[in-house]
Amino acid sequence: MPSIKINEIQMYYEVQGKGEPVVFISGLGGDHTVWNELLPRFTNSYRCLIFDNRGVGKTDKPKGVYSIGSFTKDVNNLMEVIGIPTAHIIGISMGGAIAQELAINYPEKVRSLILVSTWPKTDCFLREINESAITLVKKLDRTSFWREHLLWCFTPAFYESNKEKIEAVRESLSEITQPVDAFVAQIRACIDHDTLDRLDTIKSPTLIIVGDGDIITSPKFSALLKENIRDSRLTIIKGSGHSVTSQKPDRFVHEVLNFLRSHKLTSY
Repeated sequence: MPSIKINEIQMYYEVQGKGEPVVFISGLGGDHTVWNELLPRFTNSYRCLIFDNRGVGKTDKPKGVYSIGSFTKDVNNLMEVIGIPTAHIIGISMGGAIAQELAINYPEKVRSLILVSTWPKTDCFLREINESAITLVKKLDRTSFWREHLLWCFTPAFYESNKEKIEAVRESLSEITQPVDAFVAQIRACIDHDTLDRLDTIKSPTLIIVGDGDIITSPKFSALLKENIRDSRLTIIKGSGHSVTSQKPDRFVHEVLNFLRSHKLTSY
């Protein structure tokens, strides 16, 4: 599969399917494989771009400071180089932060925007969650880290009845290549994320999705996004935590496909 030089790093990506382009942006510590379960439900109708953010997976992992802005420039330039002038943008968690910046700074790239389990500005509680994640990343191996961190990502009820699926998610995330320093750099980029005063510049129609049991990026953050993005609507999925794409995949796909069909690209 292809790897291409973007902003002085080699960036891994895949394109699957045909139709209107949809760009999927992964969250903290995740690579392109986090979309594997959902992607077959999109590729019949859409040309899907998945990739590894800098610092994870098969993309380069440079030393130094990362920022949501640098991730955003990577996505913008990747789209340009592979010939996607505009697309529907889907971002989850950290990927949603990147998607916000893309819609703000490169509005011509964003036909529609889907923000999943994400936030506009880090508050004290979310900062402490991220600081604790840095502590765990430095002390634990990757498997042990995800065993701890996934407790924040799913609801207690889901843990009780879906132990095999949670174990599969944990194993998948544990196998992703990511050095400790790159993981910490991604977390610090999340801590510094702040688009709150610029959300009103987003012109793209926007769908905001969050689980009602999300502890990490609670529904209050999604309410802030809805309040400040003019052409937006909010869907709260009952019985889901932060990892709404894993916990409620059918509902997630249903909401997203309905939204995409309502905001077609005129050239397709």
